[in-house]
Amino acid sequence: MTVLYAWIQAHQLIVGIITPIILGGLSLILVPAKVIKWGFLTSQWIRHLFGARAEKEFEQAIDEFDQGLHSDDKQ
Repeated sequence: MTVLYAWIQAHQLIVGIITPIILGGLSLILVPAKVIKWGFLTSQWIRHLFGARAEKEFEQAIDEFDQGLHSDDKQ
């Protein structure tokens, strides 16, 4: 990890140019419909492997995380 950090410090211009390109590509790949579908599939696998109680806890954790992300919007 230290090597990666040192490389980023030494090549800030390259990282500054490449980062928006990578994030732009990810935004095209990770469209909301796909992310929602992946979340549903993950939830169903958790239910299948660990039961309904684990699925409910997983969904509650995701909901709390989402509320935390949007808590600044309510101020």
